[in-house]
Amino acid sequence: MILVGVALILLVIRMISKLLKLLLVGHAEKIFPSALGRGPVSGILAGLLVTVLVQSSSTTTSLAVPLAASGTFSLRQIFPFTVGANIGTTMTAIIAAFGFSGIERTAGMTAATVHLLYNVFAMAVIMGILLLRPIPVKAAAWLGNLGAENTLYVVIWVLGVFVAIPGVMILLTSVF
Repeated sequence: MILVGVALILLVIRMISKLLKLLLVGHAEKIFPSALGRGPVSGILAGLLVTVLVQSSSTTTSLAVPLAASGTFSLRQIFPFTVGANIGTTMTAIIAAFGFSGIERTAGMTAATVHLLYNVFAMAVIMGILLLRPIPVKAAAWLGNLGAENTLYVVIWVLGVFVAIPGVMILLTSVF
């Protein structure tokens, strides 16, 4: 069931990407600069709005990544859009929390609010401190170049960040 679900998600993302490519060819250079090219605030708001509409930051980001990869937009232009998508994805949890009542609703709204505030605070720190703002963009460019050189680096990165580090943290919290 999980494999079918993942396959369907990938299929839908591919289909949406193809449809958007057809719709945006020739128009992307007019549409996205109005949101992404004006600065970080408009990029963040655009990412937030698109993510709230599609209720998936993965979908929003997967639509923006090809534009950066093709050179249509720089990583510096796409970064605020991605940050906005990260904030927009918290709206799904807030909407879901309304589906409960009583103690479950309180717990759900608390978790959703913490999620929202965490992402807003992270955005304020990274985007507000000018010395920090270029670090994620430079790190993404470095990792992209490294991955283009050898895909094994990407596999090691993903396993390290999503398996090894969480595994070590879980181990440490269970031991101590």
